[in-house]
Amino acid sequence: MRKALPATLAVLALMVAGCTAGSSPSSGTGVQSSGKPSASPPRPALSWRPCPDVGRRLRCASLRVPLDYSKPGGRKITLALSEVPATAPAGRRQGVLLVNPGGPGAPGRIWAAFVADSLNPAVAADYTIVGFDTRGVGASVPALHCDRSFFAGVRPNYIPASRAAERILIGRAKAYAADCEKRYGWLLPHMTTRDIATDMDSIRAALGQQKISYLGSWTARSIPAGSGMPTTSTRTTRSRAGSGRSSPGWHGTTACTTSGRPLRG
Repeated sequence: MRKALPATLAVLALMVAGCTAGSSPSSGTGVQSSGKPSASPPRPALSWRPCPDVGRRLRCASLRVPLDYSKPGGRKITLALSEVPATAPAGRRQGVLLVNPGGPGAPGRIWAAFVADSLNPAVAADYTIVGFDTRGVGASVPALHCDRSFFAGVRPNYIPASRAAERILIGRAKAYAADCEKRYGWLLPHMTTRDIATDMDSIRAALGQQKISYLGSWTARSIPAGSGMPTTSTRTTRSRAGSGRSSPGWHGTTACTTSGRPLRG
């Protein structure tokens, strides 16, 4: 799990949802941080359990969220979560660091263990590191399996060598999309970046946090303007969070965290 991500495919970045002054970081999950009470109705506490089959040191839980956030009382889906609890003394803890590998479509629960192992141990100890499988992915329910045979065998070259090869690729893609529509047409309209950003806020609320830090990975053009994703203006640097093991593929950005300090060792 310590294998570095290719620098050409991903950038690791820190962001904070609502980086405002006045809120105190919580010492861990499941504890309401100080500040004004949220106007949202209280959410049930997450039930964490050991899940060594997913990753070393991980605990897992699930969270039910609305399929359609415009209809909060309607159909629900389930998000699969994981965490590596903070181990630093309570007075030193910096709250929750929510992490996800991006993809799109990559499972994210194991990412909590990957980040915990890759950060400087002194930094990792300060955070409860939480991963999640995005809606429709991995252990979240439902998980899309449109055509299991699609990925069987040797993967075709994504750059077609001829017009004929291009037509074959287009035909395969159209058939796969049709299978997804047939099986999950009710879910696909709710697999947007905005839905996943709102899921992240639901995770924050379920953890009892006023605000959290976020460490994610994405290609440079994958977050559209107006998507609703929280962003912050940052300066990209080589992350010192790589536990001192220099790796050309592990990059990060400096941004404010729950304490207003960068996530650096």
